Amino acid sequence: MTSTASRTPVTAPATVPVLDGLDPESAALLLREARSQSVQALYATTIRTRSDLAVRIAARLVSPAHDREALLAVADDPTADISGIDAARLAGYAAALARRREYRDAYALFGLAERLDPKAVVAEFQVRFAEAALAVTGSAAGVLERFDGMVPRWRHAFEADEVHPDRGGDASEWLERFRVLAGMPDLEVAEGDGVRFDRLGAGPAAPVRTQRRISVVMTCFKPDETLFTAVNSVVAQSWQNWELLLVDDASGPEYGEILARAAALDERIRLFRLPENSGTYKARNRALMEAKGVFTTGLDSDDWAHPRWLERQVAPMLADPALVMTFANCIRVREDLTAVHTGRPVQGPRSTSVMFRTEPVRERMGYFDALRKGADTEFHFRFKAVFGNRAVKKLQGEVFTLVRLAGDTLTSREIDNGWQHPSRSAYQSAHQHWRERIRRGQSSGFIEADQVERELYAPSLSRGIRLDGREFDELYVLDCRFWEDGQRRALDLVREAADAGKRVGIAHVESLLRLRDELRHLRPEILDFLNESSHGPNPVEFVAPVDKVAAVRLVVTDPSLWEGRSDEFAFTETGRVEMWERTITPTAAVKATLVKQKGAKRSGESTESRPDGRCPRRVLAGAFGAVLVL
Repeated sequence: MTSTASRTPVTAPATVPVLDGLDPESAALLLREARSQSVQALYATTIRTRSDLAVRIAARLVSPAHDREALLAVADDPTADISGIDAARLAGYAAALARRREYRDAYALFGLAERLDPKAVVAEFQVRFAEAALAVTGSAAGVLERFDGMVPRWRHAFEADEVHPDRGGDASEWLERFRVLAGMPDLEVAEGDGVRFDRLGAGPAAPVRTQRRISVVMTCFKPDETLFTAVNSVVAQSWQNWELLLVDDASGPEYGEILARAAALDERIRLFRLPENSGTYKARNRALMEAKGVFTTGLDSDDWAHPRWLERQVAPMLADPALVMTFANCIRVREDLTAVHTGRPVQGPRSTSVMFRTEPVRERMGYFDALRKGADTEFHFRFKAVFGNRAVKKLQGEVFTLVRLAGDTLTSREIDNGWQHPSRSAYQSAHQHWRERIRRGQSSGFIEADQVERELYAPSLSRGIRLDGREFDELYVLDCRFWEDGQRRALDLVREAADAGKRVGIAHVESLLRLRDELRHLRPEILDFLNESSHGPNPVEFVAPVDKVAAVRLVVTDPSLWEGRSDEFAFTETGRVEMWERTITPTAAVKATLVKQKGAKRSGESTESRPDGRCPRRVLAGAFGAVLVL
């Protein structure tokens, strides 16, 4: 990307350290924002954005006198002067490096942080310290001995991986530790060939005979022998009255034999083969339409379920007629049954295996949003909006399924180590806002099995369409988490350009002038505009920085979205890059404005600032007329 002009640098005060590649004014603003926010806010933003600049800011805050190499040198020298180094900031910086799999440097810097102040290595950072220790030294035992703040499941995962047979550990000791991790004392791994995941077993469990049927939904596409691990775990269920709805998403005639073998495992298995590939959620909808059970649940076609899964997950609904849905955590592991360094949390809810009352859901909620990605999470969260919080129960401490994490997949490239593709975040934001409308009675929350036009926005990626190779006439870069003058003005220009027939996109980037420790959803005003546009003749696209797209004209609505960060964009080609003057006020300044407004309101003085704490009008006056062309 080339520049034809540059911003005129403003000299920063001598006390403000300057970040290489940024003018002093921009560096001062970014560092001031980072200092005013918690260690966790900067760390979380670094992970969510994968921003190299955020990592550099984190390093700079550790000590103005030390860069990364100097910090590593201090870490390597027990006699070095460690005055002036902020232990809490150092621990956050080390954790960010661990998340980026820079384990060697992370391990060294964690050691230095511990020397300075062991309390600086808080629970979340203890997990990252242990990850780094296991990767660098082959053992996390020392970290586990010195720190006791991490959640038990993570501790159990490290303890099991530490003695894994592939690391030279004793098989019996490893199995005992893995049972503790899984919460399944009767778990077994059979002898034989093949990966450990496909040799899982447990039990036997006493059969439960009942008139109430449970429908199990399983979809597959081009299945291999791992299908039998999942199907056999259903066949082995203690709950006898089940049906397995196995839906093949048009794998092709060459998969007929393996599908027939799977269906022949038990007479309770019903096989459906779709005529064309439609995605897993349309396949699940077909199964949900066919389900004959009083209750319905699901299992992915390469996962494994404990023999008492159905029996134990249905129990709360049998005891309480007011419950409509139950769910539990899963444990995520590789095929060799290791659980660390996967890029995913070791435990968490599995949206596939929610269990619900079939008829009430078909009548009031309907079906999965017929997308290609992310609809299982939307379906899961919709229950509370439609039926109320009381109708949903999480089975605390229960684990019924082990989830197989494969190698490099499309999903692993879109969700990894605390980061997810921004298009997935956009869809999450859209269904979050939709659920608020459902709760207010402004939407029924019902989705048809094959619904095309929807009340919530779904980016192209969610619909299975990749933007790589697309060219835009105009592409606007903005922070879609806020609805302020900059976003309003940008949306007006986007609408204008789209109405004129131009190919237009909106690229969402989190400004490092607004650090947040939790994900903040994209604004409904922007998402509703995108959804309305998606049903028109010239839809405006939601674009992520990782999309390999080109733009004739790139409009950056605030310098903090581009300066020092242009390398974070995968855009293949840009013609003219236009950058507006500052439209984003740092968090600390916004808070100060709020305090000032409250004081003015109490004293009866007038103010030009917005009552909602957004940027004062006078600050932004004329900002859009002074466009910088780079």
